[in-house]
Amino acid sequence: MINMGEYHGGPIKASQVIAITSTSEHPVEAAALIQFLFGDEEGAVILGDSRGIPCNKNAVKYVETEGSLVAEMNEKLMAWSAFKLDIFTERAALKAPDGVYTLAIQSLSYGEEDAAACADMLIDGINREIETATAQ
Repeated sequence: MINMGEYHGGPIKASQVIAITSTSEHPVEAAALIQFLFGDEEGAVILGDSRGIPCNKNAVKYVETEGSLVAEMNEKLMAWSAFKLDIFTERAALKAPDGVYTLAIQSLSYGEEDAAACADMLIDGINREIETATAQ
């Protein structure tokens, strides 16, 4: 790691997130598969650290990390960065190709808006998403 003074790293987020949609035809079976892969000993051993170090407290007991480069990098990253995943700034309405982030970057890049207007655009969009998320 390079010496960056007191500032440590960027955001850290999960390498993989899995969910069962409300339209799933087999939600019980999907939940059983997820539990097997990410929570049971056999599934955890099969996956190992191929998808990163599991955050499931049951699965992590069964993943062999001795000599694992993935485990070594995970440990270094977790120690280095003070910033964890922010559930509000990761929302699709912000990150999508037509989302607030892209709109602000394009508006600034094409000279349609100045930096202050783009900053306001980002602040308004993030605040809107926080309000939406906390109202649910």
